[in-house]
Parts: sequence; C-alpha cells; structure tokens
Amino acid sequence: MKRTLKGIFLSLVMACFLLAPATALAAESWMLEEAKLWHVTDEADILSDGEELALEEQAQAIEDQYGFGVYMITVDDYRAYSDGGVFETAMAIYKGYSLGVGPGKDGLLLLLSIDDRDYSLITYGDQGNYAFNDEGRTRMTDFFLDDFANNSWYDGFADYLEWSALYLEAAAAGTPYSDDNIPMSTGDVAGAIGVYLLAVLLIPLIISFVVIKVMDGKMKSVAAASQAAAYVVGGLNLTGQQDVFSHVTVTQVPIPKQESGPSISHSGGFSGTSGKF
Repeated sequence: MKRTLKGIFLSLVMACFLLAPATALAAESWMLEEAKLWHVTDEADILSDGEELALEEQAQAIEDQYGFGVYMITVDDYRAYSDGGVFETAMAIYKGYSLGVGPGKDGLLLLLSIDDRDYSLITYGDQGNYAFNDEGRTRMTDFFLDDFANNSWYDGFADYLEWSALYLEAAAAGTPYSDDNIPMSTGDVAGAIGVYLLAVLLIPLIISFVVIKVMDGKMKSVAAASQAAAYVVGGLNLTGQQDVFSHVTVTQVPIPKQESGPSISHSGGFSGTSGKF
C-alpha cells in the first residue's frame, strides 16, 4: 500500500510541476515545500521492505553526519513523469519534491528507470557540485552500475550510499575526487599493494629462471651436436626449400560499434551524469 500511495502522490506532484510557468522555474522557486520523499522511493518495486529500511537508515545517517541529502528513486519508465530525457526527469523530481538539505538544497539523486535501463545521477547546490564534480561523479558510477547490470539492486544502492559518504568525506577534507584524485576503496588499496609486492618479488625470480633455462638449453644443444658428429660420414648437404602460396583467403569480421559513454549535463545549478546500465 505504501508504494501505491507513493506512486499516486508522485504522479500528482509531477503533473503540477509540468504545468508550472517557466518563469517560476527560472526564478529557482521550489514547489510544495511540505511535500517530502523518503531517501528511498522504490516505485518499480525492486527492493524488499527490509532492504528499503536498511538503505533508508544508511542514507539518513549520511544526512545526519554531513548535512547533505542522498536520494534514490526507481520508476518503471521515466517518460511517465516528464517529456524530457532522464536527466530532465531527475531534475523535475528533485525540484517537484523540494529535495535537498539546508538553504542551498544540497543533495544527490540517483534515478533508475527500469524498463529501458536508463539512469541519471544528479547533484545540486554548492556542496553537491564540489563533492560530486563531473569527473568524480562519472568515476563513481563504476562502483554500482555493474551491480545494476546484474539486477543486484540492493548491492548497487548500498555501494552508491557507501561511495556517497566517501565522496563527502573527501570533499570535507578539501580533496574532492576527480581524475587527479581517483577514488580507491580499502580493498583496492590492499590489492594494489599486493600486486606491487608480487611484481617486486616475482619478476626477478622469473627473469633468473628464464635465463638459466636458456643457458641450459644452449649447453644441451652443443653436447648433442658434438655427439652426433661422430656418426656423420662425409658432408651434410641441405637442399633449399621454398614455400609458394597460390592464393590468400582474407576473412572480414565486422567489429561491433561501441556504445557511447555516459552524458554530462548542466542546467539551473544541477549537474548530472546519465546513461544506460
């Protein structure tokens, strides 16, 4: 019943928003100040009640610690809520429900549209655009889109919240994630150290082993040649051989066209990364 009421309420609010004058949007007016969503709104019904509750508590803890709203919304088809693209729909929902924390309405919203597997990750406010800049936000999607691609919905949202907190922590320390400051988990760090140690220890051993094997092979060849010479009477004549190709068959295999990467969008104080999962 909870999700059904959410769906009706979301549709009504979005209908009002789409009918609002453009001048009101340009003035950055926020509709329905009393209308609030939970941090987790699962219209597509892909999460259990227990999973929703666990994610809600995790998102609330992030808001309490950093004064920043982190939201996630699933819908069957984003086109039911906006005539624009998935980025525009995410913006409309963010504004229509007056999401965000504090006077700057700072927040981050991940919208999943399940039918065509579209997503948009948008942020708003000075804090949001600083902590989740274009480079860092795009890099962040690597940590949860693989879960969504495998329909591991809860794991994907849990990773999304975990990395949201890490991004906010990095921004609070004055080092927001970007291409120059690539985020790396504790597991990634341990793995990188392990690979480095293995490389330092194993590469010299491998090189030594190869050198010894090559030298040993040469010594065996010399010995074999010396022994074989005792059984050869007269000279050894080799006739020349030549391979002649009458024709060559070339097989052409079409290379599939790579899908385009995520798109970056900016509008009215919002920054967003959108694409497919």
